[in-house]
Amino acid sequence: MAADPSIFVSIPAYRDPECQYTIIDLFEKAAKPSRVFIGVCWQVDREEDADCFLLQPPSSYAGQVRTLFLHHSEARGPCYARARIQQELFQAEDYYFQLDSHFRMIPKWDEELIHQLGMCDSKKPILSTYPSSYTLPEDYRPGMPDAAELPKSIEPIALCAREFGADGFLRITGKKCKTFSEPRPGLFWAAGFAFSSGQVVKEVPYDIRLEDLFFGEESSMAVRLWTSGWDFFAPTKVMGYHLWTRKHRPVFREHDSEEQRQRQAASQKRVTMQLSGGDGQSSHEPPAARSLREYEEFAGISFEKRKLSARALRGGMDPGDFMDEATATPSQSSKSPYPQGLPTNIASTIQAMLGKDTAAGAPTVLLTPLSSTPPRLLSAPTKKLRLLQPKEVEQLNSCGICIIDAFLRDRCYGPFAEEVDPSEATRLVRRGAQRVALRPAGLGGGEGVWRSQKVRGDEMTWLNVPDMAGGFLQCGVKALQRACEVMPADAANSEELDVLLAMVAALRSELDEAGFGSRRLSCMLARYPGGGARYARHRDALPTAEKGAGRRRLTAVYYLNHGWTPEHGGCLRAHLPAAVGSSLPNARKSKEEFDTTEGTQQVGTCHGDVQK
Repeated sequence: MAADPSIFVSIPAYRDPECQYTIIDLFEKAAKPSRVFIGVCWQVDREEDADCFLLQPPSSYAGQVRTLFLHHSEARGPCYARARIQQELFQAEDYYFQLDSHFRMIPKWDEELIHQLGMCDSKKPILSTYPSSYTLPEDYRPGMPDAAELPKSIEPIALCAREFGADGFLRITGKKCKTFSEPRPGLFWAAGFAFSSGQVVKEVPYDIRLEDLFFGEESSMAVRLWTSGWDFFAPTKVMGYHLWTRKHRPVFREHDSEEQRQRQAASQKRVTMQLSGGDGQSSHEPPAARSLREYEEFAGISFEKRKLSARALRGGMDPGDFMDEATATPSQSSKSPYPQGLPTNIASTIQAMLGKDTAAGAPTVLLTPLSSTPPRLLSAPTKKLRLLQPKEVEQLNSCGICIIDAFLRDRCYGPFAEEVDPSEATRLVRRGAQRVALRPAGLGGGEGVWRSQKVRGDEMTWLNVPDMAGGFLQCGVKALQRACEVMPADAANSEELDVLLAMVAALRSELDEAGFGSRRLSCMLARYPGGGARYARHRDALPTAEKGAGRRRLTAVYYLNHGWTPEHGGCLRAHLPAAVGSSLPNARKSKEEFDTTEGTQQVGTCHGDVQK
């Protein structure tokens, strides 16, 4: 009887306690674990990173795990680690499975991958995808029983071009597709999930010279593989789940140094040369079966001009192949044009409905007169603040509102320019916001929730503020560093938003140092989709709230729109006390606005997409 074909799983692990779970999961969920061999390049300090080795696979499979150890200070990035695995741990197994160190598989994954690879219409196929994300509970600690929470969705995910980054390298993403019966041809290749014949290691080995390279790896390998005759396919369903957040582990960029930056620059130069038709490829490869220009035409991209076609953005799929992930919930219906028993905090919004668009007989609602001056919520800070200036503290006290331009770029990350690129902050937050699933906003609370596009037309969701261990500002810096390296599939909890949320938490801390005395911080992401969407004049909280009860006392609004013009609409209009006046300095170029809740506000009619 012929032996079962063998599978080699390549895993580079940088100080990742999740890797031990990944190894055990691979054996436990394989239909035939005896054919699975795992090669791990551990980049750790065995004492500092002891929590990476709290669990071991069953003893019967211990001999099927091959390891290579590097001290984490000697790590040279994922390409270098994968090259070492291929050179030192791979033993000509029948199949080669390249995987990240934080993964959970589906049951009988080995049989399913071999079966699907056999269905591909190619002599040299590769199954590759960006998987769905699993999550870990808030109380997760290494060594606990596996508590990974797997999503229920099983829809296939196609690799699609997203954009060219500021570094000139292509970014790809995953998009959910409608079910298909056979693996679908694709345009791109993902480093964290690639299954093929083991022959790929001989024909297109990793280039060990690509040290400290992150972005550029997938484009480089996609071109090398495709021009060597290999074809890419999307599996028919989810094959496994990836942990996209990096909150639970460090990254190799923690050893940032001039030497590392020089190695990265040399690797980027090599890849750029390769993608421009130069000789940046490995010398071990056979003569090209197809050319670089043929790949660019096939994929609908131009590396030199940094252009993407509609074909590239769809990953070669037809528009109708993708899932429509808009999960708008229907508004509650009512026989009356207005809900009965209106919650007290939205009565003032009804006034904006009076007029030609309102049903006859609408009730007249009067706004409570504003106090003549806003309350003085802050005192003079006793020490120098990092994010707020004294004049802004005074402006909040005297006017009830202040405006800060370029808040993230200059105020938050400007002082850390040697560690991060401040100009990337807003772009990354904007990108993260685009991946978050939103729902139609409601008015009121509890059983009294109701919806009306005439009053409030935005979509929204509440966000979780990240864990601030190590300090607010440093948490933001680390989030920006991680976000610059991660390109997850369209995950609902993108780490990129932490770049902003950490600084919002830092701002709250500074306000408390100035005597604000907050009890709670809530963060919301909202999008006004255009087409006349708006938020009628309203108060975020009523001054008549019961004494001692929690209520909103200060609102901060950060706008994420790129290239906004007045024609897009969606301006925030603050109705201030008479003593303040009708204008403020720098109001037109506002990026960040803070106001107390004594006044009322509204979001004007949106003709373009407005996100905040």
